Amino acid sequence: MKEKHPVIQGTLVLTLAGLLARMIGFYNRIFLSRVIGAKELGIYQMVFPVYLLCFSICCQGFEIGLSKLVAAQKAFSNRGNIRFLLQLTLFFCLSLSMLLSISLFLFANRISIHIFSTPSASGCLQLFAIALPFVSIKGSIHGYYIGCGNSTVPAVCQLVEQIARVGSILLIASTILYVKCSGAMLAAAGTTAGEIISCLLILLLLQKEELQKTTAESRKRLLFKDFLLLSLPLSGNRICLTLLQSVEAILIPGQLMLYYHNHTLSLELYGILTGITLPFLFFPSTLTNSLATMLLPSISADYEKNNRSHMNRSIALATYGCFFLGLFFTGIFFFLGPGLGTVIFHNSAAGEYLKLLSFLCPALYLSSIFISILNGMGKTHLTFFHNILSIIIRLLFIFLAIPRFGINGYIWGILTSTFVLVLLNYIHIQKVANHPKKELPH
Repeated sequence: MKEKHPVIQGTLVLTLAGLLARMIGFYNRIFLSRVIGAKELGIYQMVFPVYLLCFSICCQGFEIGLSKLVAAQKAFSNRGNIRFLLQLTLFFCLSLSMLLSISLFLFANRISIHIFSTPSASGCLQLFAIALPFVSIKGSIHGYYIGCGNSTVPAVCQLVEQIARVGSILLIASTILYVKCSGAMLAAAGTTAGEIISCLLILLLLQKEELQKTTAESRKRLLFKDFLLLSLPLSGNRICLTLLQSVEAILIPGQLMLYYHNHTLSLELYGILTGITLPFLFFPSTLTNSLATMLLPSISADYEKNNRSHMNRSIALATYGCFFLGLFFTGIFFFLGPGLGTVIFHNSAAGEYLKLLSFLCPALYLSSIFISILNGMGKTHLTFFHNILSIIIRLLFIFLAIPRFGINGYIWGILTSTFVLVLLNYIHIQKVANHPKKELPH
């Protein structure tokens, strides 16, 4: 019997789990929008980038780096080095997450007052602080499994995380505990509960793995060097990107105030766009994100072995597939967007924003694929530069367009920055793909 292609098989598994998780997540969004309201949802969305920034510092770059290195070691059958790489990643991620967790918990009140001008946001930040160590452990092990080509464990944990998140929100909302917390804290509590439970699950599954020990200390030093050379630029990339996104989240409500002259309305519009419309737009990206996750180790292995024909074929198939998927959903959201917003969320503004952003779909779904391909080729400096440029474009629209055109100015900024990002990534993928990698000793 012909063996299934690991990228296709892994993508299907992650997509199935992702679709189920997104469906549960959509129920959660609908429930939250009705129970806590657009303003509280806006507060949650406003402080969430702080959580993402901490995640980027303590985990994300190391997770992607581990995935690429594990795939490369597996391609050359160096399985004895994989255990050391996993231990190294866990050490870095857990150490950083503990430091950030303590700092965020202690300074949550000051951050919420002096940065967000919203004292009620401190509870959300403290709940996020509790989640950080669990997120770092889960992320490290997730990177190991993806590098090994095993998508089942991450998929199961993703699904369990979402179920735990929604279940905990429903539990809190139906008890007296809800009286003691704000609506935004309810959403944050669900996020924290989901991360803790999925972390415990993936730890239990990892204990069943039999990992060979690394034999040579000299080889450990080389692996440590490779790990830092790859992971630090990736971490720097994610930190700068998330930091700029955090600045963006802080600035937008204030800039909207300059146009609408109403703090509550500004938070509501921001909550509708980022908490309702954009997640709806991202729903089909479950497939493309799953493909991007599995594509990175595949591209990495092909690139290390100079297997250009297979690599270019994978790139072409992924590009065409995501582009046509984007065109299909552009039509869906353009013609059905207003109705979807009214029927599902009982919010006509969400539907209008969905229609405006429908043209983003092809570029949006290609974006994660192109970034994954460049990272798989080791071109992390290119993804860093392109992402920073994209955020700078969005910041320009925030400063110049929002005070004049309101929320529509931000929507135009999202469209412009995403198209520029995808175009730059595509140009450099073509350049790198047509030049063979220099052979290096392994």
